[in-house]
Amino acid sequence: MLGWSVLAPAVADVYAAEEAAVEAVAGQAVYIAHCAPCHGDNGEGFRRVYPPLADSRFFTTDLNRLPCVIRYGLRGEIEVGGVVFDQQMPGNSRLTNEDMLVLIGYLQQRWGEVEQLVDVEEWLRTCR
Repeated sequence: MLGWSVLAPAVADVYAAEEAAVEAVAGQAVYIAHCAPCHGDNGEGFRRVYPPLADSRFFTTDLNRLPCVIRYGLRGEIEVGGVVFDQQMPGNSRLTNEDMLVLIGYLQQRWGEVEQLVDVEEWLRTCR
């Protein structure tokens, strides 16, 4: 018979996996509702109007700016995959910090290179 000390880590792993799955579904729902109309269901972007999400620096070197971009939008030229885009992205002030957290987790999972913990509240304080 297995003792509790052997089962506890396994049970914790199951709960962690379930929580991650719930967050991924929640992040995908936020993405579909608020991001997919411009960036596409699969993050492919739209012609030279809206950039694709793959190869975006906002999931690597500029990850700390991502909460600000989501909340307040983005103006000016950006380059993604060697293509320059200059369409204004509107911000979304209706998303809660929790919405943004699950959204960023989903974005990292789909198009990011490294999953890094994001402190949305801290990074939002540095915006503007």
